[in-house]
Formats: sequence, structure tokens, C-alpha cells
Amino acid sequence: MEEYLFRLAKIDEVPLLTNISKRAFDSDITVGASDSGGPGEYDNPIWHLQMLKQGHLFSFYKGETLLGGALLWVNENKVYIGRIFIDPPFFRKGYGFF
Repeated sequence: MEEYLFRLAKIDEVPLLTNISKRAFDSDITVGASDSGGPGEYDNPIWHLQMLKQGHLFSFYKGETLLGGALLWVNENKVYIGRIFIDPPFFRKGYGFF
């Protein structure tokens, strides 16, 4: 059985996570969005790097496979989800429900 890993992203993952974010949000057009695109800065590697440096960018894996990422903020005893993005090949497999 493969293990799942959810952790703070590493700097070398920023380009990969930025590309996954872009593919994930741009694919919304296939399920009813009027145009491709996503939330602010979803395709900006510099912004994703900034989120990493601030401790907000997370990555998740199944075994050795990078499935996607998330932007999370921890405030006192609460976690706020900024966004979750899954690489489109892994859509509809339940990975967004970690």
C-alpha cells in the first residue's frame, strides 16, 4: 500500500506546483467555467515562492507522485484553506478530500 505525504513544500517543488496550479485551474473551463484562469496569482511562480517562504505552500504526494498542493494559513488554533489544487490527471479520484 502506497503512503500519502502532506507537508510544507520544498523550494525545488515551486515550479512543479505552479504548473499544477495552472493546469488545475485552467481546466475549470471543462466543467462550466466561462474561461480558463484561476484565483489571483495562481500561475505566478514568484508568488508561489513567496507563499512558500511565508510557510503557506504545501505539497501532497501518493508514494513518489506529486498529486498537487494547497495554500494554508494557521491562525491560533484554526487552519484556513486558501486553495487546493490537484493535477488534472488525478481528478475524480478522491485526492482532494485528504
